[in-house]
Amino acid sequence: MAISGPQERSELDEDDGSIFAEINVTPLVDVMLVLLIIFMVSTTIITEEVQSAGIKVDLPKSSAKGGAIEQGDVIVALTKEGQIVHAGEALNLEQLKTILETAKAKNPKTVVIVQADREVQHGRVTEVLDLARSLGLEQLAIATEASE
Repeated sequence: MAISGPQERSELDEDDGSIFAEINVTPLVDVMLVLLIIFMVSTTIITEEVQSAGIKVDLPKSSAKGGAIEQGDVIVALTKEGQIVHAGEALNLEQLKTILETAKAKNPKTVVIVQADREVQHGRVTEVLDLARSLGLEQLAIATEASE
């Protein structure tokens, strides 16, 4: 009984003219792992950017459960400094009026949701609500955080 070694096999392959048909998957696995790491890191960064685009507002707590926010709803945030923010952009009352008029033109039943920090003066919240009401937007809401 003869035992064939690697030299005999390579001589056989060269004589037959056959092609080495095995695929080396190690580089493929390496590339896929690198891509996986890149996707994991980039999605983490994108998620952090999206969350930081919003304004941090310390909402008051409430035991009442609110409804779901819909596509056409206008969300207005009031920071503790009294600054009006919509879609990550600081506004004055005139700019907010324009945004609310545009929203009403698209949908007369637009809901205006005010996310006021718990330290905002009551008068500032009332200004925003009165502005919306004066434009004919009757569905107004004040956002709260669910109490535990």
